[in-house]
Amino acid sequence: MSEQFQEYVNSRGATIDVDATRGVISGVKVLGLTSKNGRHYAPQAVQAATTLYENAKVNVNHPAGRVDAPRDYRDRIGVIRKVTFREGKGLYAEFHFNPKHELAEQLAWDAANSPENVGFSHNVLGETQRQDGKVVVTKITHVESVDLVANPATTTGLFEEKAKDKEMVPAEKVVQLEEEVKELQAKNEISQLLLKASENFTQQQRKLSEPFCEAVLKVSDLEVAKELIQAWSELLSNLEKEVTESRSNSQPRSREQSVIGIKEGSEKCSFVEAIIKK
Repeated sequence: MSEQFQEYVNSRGATIDVDATRGVISGVKVLGLTSKNGRHYAPQAVQAATTLYENAKVNVNHPAGRVDAPRDYRDRIGVIRKVTFREGKGLYAEFHFNPKHELAEQLAWDAANSPENVGFSHNVLGETQRQDGKVVVTKITHVESVDLVANPATTTGLFEEKAKDKEMVPAEKVVQLEEEVKELQAKNEISQLLLKASENFTQQQRKLSEPFCEAVLKVSDLEVAKELIQAWSELLSNLEKEVTESRSNSQPRSREQSVIGIKEGSEKCSFVEAIIKK
């Protein structure tokens, strides 16, 4: 499924040629391979996007309100042409602008003297995947618009931002937060399982289970935690039977004999035995 995002690119460090009379700036950076906020672009995805950026209309500044809001005719300043892919760098092109536009003179000066002060902000649709903890754009499916914007705060290379009404979070931070959420969800589920398992425990069984509960909450694997809780419940049940039987025939069995459902010598067996001995 495609997701919508904006990205900012300036041409600092690029070799560009400005023809103010014809209204052509050659060598402008259109799309890079990495961004400061953590997104990475697969080179094949960038190269495949060449035709999508060809003849893309360029407007001045972001639209008022939503990123997909209709643009005023006066906002139109030019068009992107002759888009090419440069290995290891990204997409570069010619920016053809109207030399009679009210901002044409300022644009030509910035391009020639301070290219980092002006750049393109793209509103695009793309597909992403997480690879080795990074967000990788694997495909650009549609270029909705290209805006000419001033952003002195940005640094060299590609800088991305989402819609104005959304806060952009670095991709690495997103991955970290998602892992933390999963961990919290797992701990919550383990807690619910422990509560359910202890509903029929006696007061003595609950007291005996306290160190076990503390230990099992530190288990990161939810399935292993479920098996441990089930085994612990069976253990307590068997201990209860053992007490009952010992009172009946005065022949109590050892605790080790009453542990069922756990393979002797296994990690889970060692885990439960360690808890019992506490």
